[in-house]
Amino acid sequence: MKKTKAFISLFLSLVMVLSLAVPTFAAGFFGGDDCDCGHTPIIQVRGIGETLYDGEGNEIFSTGNIINGILPVIPDLASYLITQDIDTFVNAAATAVTTIFKPVMYDTNAGRTTTVQVKKPAEVTPYEALTEETTNISGSEKVLAEMAYEELGENHSYFFTYDWTANPFDIAAELNTFVEDVKEKSGHKKVSICAESMGGAIVNIYLARYPLAAAGIENLVMSNSAFNGLEMMGQLFTGNVQIDGAALAELIVQEISGNPEYEALLPYSVLFEQLALMANDIMTQGKEQIYKKIIVPVFACIPSFWVLIPQEYYEDAVKYLLNGMGGNLMSIVNSYKQIIARTELTLNLAMFAGVNYYNVSNYNRYMAPVTPSANMNSDGVIETKNTSAFATVADMEMTLDDTVENNNYIQAISDGYNRISPDRVIDASTCWHPDQTWFIKNLGHIAYDEEDGTGKFYIWLLTADEQYNVRTSAEYPQFLYYDTNIPELMTYQEHLDSENGDDTGSLLPDFDFDNVLGAITGGIESILGSLGGEGGEGGVDIGGILGGIDLGGIMGGLGDIGGMLGGVGDLLGGLLGGGGSDTPAVEEEEEEEEEEEEEDTLGDSTSDAPSTDSSTPAPSTPSTNTGNTGSNQTTGNQSNAPTTVEEHESTYSLWMALLIAIAVIIGILLIVL
Repeated sequence: MKKTKAFISLFLSLVMVLSLAVPTFAAGFFGGDDCDCGHTPIIQVRGIGETLYDGEGNEIFSTGNIINGILPVIPDLASYLITQDIDTFVNAAATAVTTIFKPVMYDTNAGRTTTVQVKKPAEVTPYEALTEETTNISGSEKVLAEMAYEELGENHSYFFTYDWTANPFDIAAELNTFVEDVKEKSGHKKVSICAESMGGAIVNIYLARYPLAAAGIENLVMSNSAFNGLEMMGQLFTGNVQIDGAALAELIVQEISGNPEYEALLPYSVLFEQLALMANDIMTQGKEQIYKKIIVPVFACIPSFWVLIPQEYYEDAVKYLLNGMGGNLMSIVNSYKQIIARTELTLNLAMFAGVNYYNVSNYNRYMAPVTPSANMNSDGVIETKNTSAFATVADMEMTLDDTVENNNYIQAISDGYNRISPDRVIDASTCWHPDQTWFIKNLGHIAYDEEDGTGKFYIWLLTADEQYNVRTSAEYPQFLYYDTNIPELMTYQEHLDSENGDDTGSLLPDFDFDNVLGAITGGIESILGSLGGEGGEGGVDIGGILGGIDLGGIMGGLGDIGGMLGGVGDLLGGLLGGGGSDTPAVEEEEEEEEEEEEEDTLGDSTSDAPSTDSSTPAPSTPSTNTGNTGSNQTTGNQSNAPTTVEEHESTYSLWMALLIAIAVIIGILLIVL
């Protein structure tokens, strides 16, 4: 039987090779493209995060819908702080999560009754013709598309957007049609593809299910791609949850430092550590219920999430989450299991068919600390081990030398080239394709910019007219360094040779948590005291508090924090990100104006008020950040305003609101991961 299977596998491989080769030769024999520009059009295959809409055109994961799902159960969630009733907490969390995700949920047979769609034009449209009415492309992806348009001209820059909660094989079929339409629209027989994040898994299915398509691809760039899955998702889908409060606090500081929009949260980072410890207790007590009532019905039944599970986790994940389940869901899961098992073969066959293949893998970012894999080196969302196709990578704050007894790590595979990074964190020799794999230290997940050199690097790969390797250009050797202070992409050697080129290997600023621990503790005690009020006199008006703050802004800000809420691939970060607003700042200005009016009314009675030096200092930027100085400073009369009773009450209200908002997010969304 084994010999029969081996023969069938060999036969199918030969058929695939021949089928790939024939179109390649045919293309060369029958002539060139209709467009003689010399460059192929570029298609960006995006990852999770595309905005989804229901059948009536309403945004499914809008901030308003998320708040509406959470608000009704806040009393039950908050009561856990006092009662420690795990059943009430889990039931409330399950109600909130299922309410929010209901439009995209599937039954156990991989069917759903709701209509889910993405905003896109009726037909394939190049970047320069897209409008806000037909697409909501933004951020780094838009930057790269704009650069492709400027470099290559009209009809040469395209987006493939899709419902990332759909059947992945349906998505691959849509991609196949999209590619053919782009070729027809642009007048080319080939395209170049940039597969971003989960988009890499979709491209992997596309190439496996449509092997002839490889002959129509000039360049394939895997951009921090999930084509090998995520270690974190494999552990979450096998029940291996472990929340590290200290690491969570470090992650938050790392991601919000230097970002003026969120730096005001810095002094509250210790609170996240305490809440993470509470979340870990909740998971310890209610793990079985959380998986039964949330993980399985909501996330495990969404077919596309299974493309994020690494091959080695599949058997255990199926047993843990889908034991005894049958129907279409199991069929989809088993089919993708076969595809991910032959990913390397799929890529090799594509290269044999003439595809120029490149892989870009970022590192030196912390993962969301919700599983034992949290210390693995990553781009903040996906582990570098997986995005690089299995380079040997030391954990965060470690080197390869720390992984061997004699503290002298030797390159695993000797191929005549030095494949060990200058910081001795990565051994690229164990990659599937070490000659086509680049590493960028410090750069986050899916980040392109026109000014810092990152976009230029990707355009260089996507417009290649031959197979490049890590020695093709002295400007782009295998190991690159992203200086977050400038910011600028440079060679690692340029970084070491620079005047201030110390290689600390860490993005974390110097931040003394102890300086704010007393304030945090006092705030928590005040909050708990308010919660303990009797007869409604000392209680907290939750609705009033939530109405008085920009909860959407808080959730939007937290949604962007380094993938903290993006544990399911980029899922929750994409859902909650971008929901922030400037409302808090407006409210602060209004309060300051009211204080100034009071000062004018009282006249000289405020002249003896204490200065800000003797009052509680406002949140400030750590000294290691540059380029944003002064963003949190006050000027004029504001700097001398006294600390009033109203301000203290406002502070405690903020503490209460922050605690509830963070507890809800950590307790529901982070645990759900």
